[in-house]
Formats: sequence, C-alpha cells, structure tokens
Amino acid sequence: MTESDIDALASQVAALTPEETQALERTVAGLRAERARVEEERIAWLRALTDEEAVDHALVKASGDEVQLDETEVLATLKDAGFVRGVTLEGAYRAGYVRGGYDASRGSRDISEEDDDDYLMLRHRDLTLLARKSP
Repeated sequence: MTESDIDALASQVAALTPEETQALERTVAGLRAERARVEEERIAWLRALTDEEAVDHALVKASGDEVQLDETEVLATLKDAGFVRGVTLEGAYRAGYVRGGYDASRGSRDISEEDDDDYLMLRHRDLTLLARKSP
C-alpha cells in the first residue's frame, strides 16, 4: 500500500460507527487467527518430514525456476522444519547445494526424482556425514 492508500483507509476507519468498529475488529482478529493457523499447519507439516525430505523441500522451494537459490529462504525453511539440532543450518544448506551441483554435473539427463534410489542414497550419505561433523 502506498502512503496515500493508508491515509484513505485510516480516514474510512476513523469514520466508522462503534458497531462497525467492533465488526471490523472481529474480522481482523479472524483473519489474523486464520493466518496463524495456516502457519502452524505449515510448520507442523515441515516437522513431520524426514531430514532428507525437509532439505529437498527447502531447496526446491527456494529455487523455483531460478538458477540462484535464496540462501536466506532455504535457511528459514530449514529452521521452521526443526533444523536447530546437531547439524547446523548452514551445513545442511551447503550439503544440498553441493549435492545439487553433483546432480547437475552428471549430464543432460533429468535431475533425479525424489524417489530415485541413487538420489536418496546420496542425500542420506550427505546428511550422515553432516551429522558426524556436528558438535
């Protein structure tokens, strides 16, 4: 919203009757509660994933159609998924980044599917090595 949009909205809110003000407050409270519920469900879903699934999801979500990953978004998703245990967020991100480079260097064939046995074995290996390096 622009500053003039905010000014116009503020003028409308200031002109509300007491009943309209209460209705507005109930509506805003409901919208905020719904937003909070959706966020809680998203975090619960992320935390129900395996470590490998959470890393894969974070990398796919942050990359989209872009070649360059948004490291901040990857780390935020991993944190929401519960990666605040022995393996550092940066380490998990870097493991996925290195594995992605390896996958891309294997030729022009499609990148492995999530259920590809070789891909899953290599991702599990990455996370196992990361866990050994953690404090």
